[in-house]
Amino acid sequence: MSGVGKIHVLILALFAGLLFYFWGFSADKRTSREGQPVLMMSVSTFQNPESVIFDAKRERFYVSQAHFAGGPGDGSIAIVSMGGQILDLNWVQGLNHPKGLGLADDRLFVADVDQLVEIDAVTGKIVKLYPAKGATFLNDVTVDPDGYVYVSDTIENKIYRLANGVFEVWLEDERLNQPNGLRVQDGALYVASWGPLAEKSVEGLMNAKPLGTLLKVELESKEITSLSKEPVGN
Repeated sequence: MSGVGKIHVLILALFAGLLFYFWGFSADKRTSREGQPVLMMSVSTFQNPESVIFDAKRERFYVSQAHFAGGPGDGSIAIVSMGGQILDLNWVQGLNHPKGLGLADDRLFVADVDQLVEIDAVTGKIVKLYPAKGATFLNDVTVDPDGYVYVSDTIENKIYRLANGVFEVWLEDERLNQPNGLRVQDGALYVASWGPLAEKSVEGLMNAKPLGTLLKVELESKEITSLSKEPVGN
């Protein structure tokens, strides 16, 4: 979870060999030194920026603002240009504590505590809300090539899936080790786990020990394998 007021957008190579580039900069500015993170831009004034996703079709970034200090309805989504200018700080309003973001065609999907929010990426209008029965901390979102949307519930050790209009638990397993970050690639769902919790609460998340691992879940069989021999972090 991010701090209040400032987000540093970085090139990271931490998750399943994934490298995120912020296009629109010259090649020499995108080059890192032997895998070292490079600060591309710094954008301020957000309220707990939690996730960023790039919309290649519209050439802009969406930033979820969790606004943890606020109450229900205070969360929002901002739009940032490729050059780092805030185009609309509160493009979508009325969310609770939005976190993970996923894109599928002209739809932006947002994990919002105990519901998945579907937004029209063209108009910014909320199209539909999908309640997640039994969820307490919906966290990250990813979309597979078929348009199915996967959402992690970190505290409850569950992964939900939106398929053909139905949003339900796709996988519940203690071996998920409190799933956080998600990424679908080559027929598998990669899961960055947070680490086991002493108690099922936000406070428990902050004090999770030992740390989490990187997992691979086969989409067809749901077989879970660990990709890291030792805990790697939260």
